[in-house]
Amino acid sequence: MQTRLKGKHIAFIAGHGVEHSHLAKPMQELRGMGAQISVIATGPDLLVTDTKETYKVDTSLAAADHKDYHAVVVSGGGEIAALQPVWDFLRTIERSGKPVGATSQGVPVLVAAELVKDRKATSDPKHQALVAAAGGTWVDREVVVDDLIITSRHTKDLPAFSEALAEALRD
Repeated sequence: MQTRLKGKHIAFIAGHGVEHSHLAKPMQELRGMGAQISVIATGPDLLVTDTKETYKVDTSLAAADHKDYHAVVVSGGGEIAALQPVWDFLRTIERSGKPVGATSQGVPVLVAAELVKDRKATSDPKHQALVAAAGGTWVDREVVVDDLIITSRHTKDLPAFSEALAEALRD
């Protein structure tokens, strides 16, 4: 196991039905770099992915404190894009100078939280118009880093996403 992210605590925010690979793969990669990972969800129980895999929720969104994390990753999941507390948490993380990452299906959550305005972002191409309508510039690349916002397109791009997030956490 690498230790370059030792001492870094990364929150993963997801909702039920999140695409399993977009949650599991970056969690595994970042944990392999030495990061501590916590799953945050709207409820205190289990998070169920699109493939019916379950993850223990470490902290409910209501109990999460942005000061406990060095970065946050939004993996997606239907209901979280419409929740003001999710938007507020993401904005607070970003305003505190910490990276906010989103894998493909998490990008609509960043749009809803108004974190792509005047920024470049990538996502699944089906979200291209959504990013543009929110005042962002959609770019077709495996990962896009614009200041503290880090986005990726597809499952195959997740290694580059994890690497970009790790780079953003470098001291």
